[in-house]
Amino acid sequence: MHKALFSIKNDLLFLLITLLISGVIFTPRSVFSQDAVTSFEHNQRWQEYAYGLSLAPPPDTIQLNNTSDGSLVKYTRSGDFLISVKILTPPKAVELADIAITADLKFMFAYPSAVPTQDTLLKLGGKVEALQRYLYVPDKEKGDWVFGQTFIKIDPMTFAMIDFECKASDFDTYTSVYNQVCDSIQLTSPDELENYRSDLIENGLALRERIDYATLSKSLLSETENKEQWFRLIKNNQDIGHMRIKKKLEEQLGQLGIRIEINAHAELPSQTVDTKQDYFESLDRQFEVWSFRKTISHPNQGIEVTIRQKEKERLPDTTSTAMTGTRFGENLTVTIDKDSKENMLEWKVPLDKYLSEVERILVFANLPLTQKQDFAFYGFNQNKEKLALMIGKIYPSEDANNQYWLEVMPGLDASPVLSCYDDKGNLLQQERPDGLVIIPAPVEYIKLLHDQKAK
Repeated sequence: MHKALFSIKNDLLFLLITLLISGVIFTPRSVFSQDAVTSFEHNQRWQEYAYGLSLAPPPDTIQLNNTSDGSLVKYTRSGDFLISVKILTPPKAVELADIAITADLKFMFAYPSAVPTQDTLLKLGGKVEALQRYLYVPDKEKGDWVFGQTFIKIDPMTFAMIDFECKASDFDTYTSVYNQVCDSIQLTSPDELENYRSDLIENGLALRERIDYATLSKSLLSETENKEQWFRLIKNNQDIGHMRIKKKLEEQLGQLGIRIEINAHAELPSQTVDTKQDYFESLDRQFEVWSFRKTISHPNQGIEVTIRQKEKERLPDTTSTAMTGTRFGENLTVTIDKDSKENMLEWKVPLDKYLSEVERILVFANLPLTQKQDFAFYGFNQNKEKLALMIGKIYPSEDANNQYWLEVMPGLDASPVLSCYDDKGNLLQQERPDGLVIIPAPVEYIKLLHDQKAK
């Protein structure tokens, strides 16, 4: 095995470097260092919607929402083990053995003392071809642990990787659980997957039709307390900033509609991030205009300039990204200004299957409180800068408080955003894949936090 690692061909070495740069292959952290915030039980079969991969979750486990390492889903049982799913997309067509060796090299770079086992070729469930292997990792501080990988070739340019982590002393106990998950893997045919997506889109259409614009318009005019909401931004259990959401009824270009403003400020150890979002849609859904701007400042990476008094002052290194979107009927135009370059993109929007940003906020706050349901819709994904099919899952609360959780994947290959709402549609908590947690707070509390940081 070691000889194979060091005698790898140049094309595989090129593949490794490319994957390292693009972040396609992810280095695991020990299962004992996971910093998930919220978890909830999942008993139904998990489905991936871009390539048709599905599996049965391991029994008696919870799903972790923190997928900042690129995982599509994670499962754990009291921290005893961790099973996660990733999709790999190498820059060129390769075989199972190639992608496995490349991942092995990446792992060995991160953990030089790791001891790999021999690769094993399998047929999961008697149908799906796969390659499985384990690596033993000595760790004097936290104890030795084992990392397992099972690679599945979906097509020559796409692979699934099922990861497994546990203590070395628990390996014999939990390996059977990992193998059980792998054996449950199925690949849905493209036709079946397309039919399933169509059903989800129909569910999404039914949810959008629940919006009563007349009633909503009256509430925005009369209930001043619902027009503005403030939130704390928390990461690694520390307050890093705040966010404000404001909704109101107004007129733009002669069109009466709903406007939603979202402003956020976050201070991280090495940078400050400010975002300003402004969305408007007419009540008849025929006109939409929005803007998004993100500014990132690096105070420690600035340049020194001389001011009039000949004193030197350091200006922070700042980068900015701006997007504007306009839609008339089904014609959507998006302009992206990034790195001093402007790019204009255009789409024909399937209006009956599409949700604007305004509609997403309104729909998510008016979902069924007691009905578990999956749905889908088309929307613009600002991170991917494209029109994307988005998948949503509703998980009603099992207690009597009428809260519900909503899981939304802003793209077929995207990690989910998890949100919790009360029975009045107020956002109680939101968790992003990068570990950012958003919770509501009175504006007085936000000001107090700001004053404390300013001291």
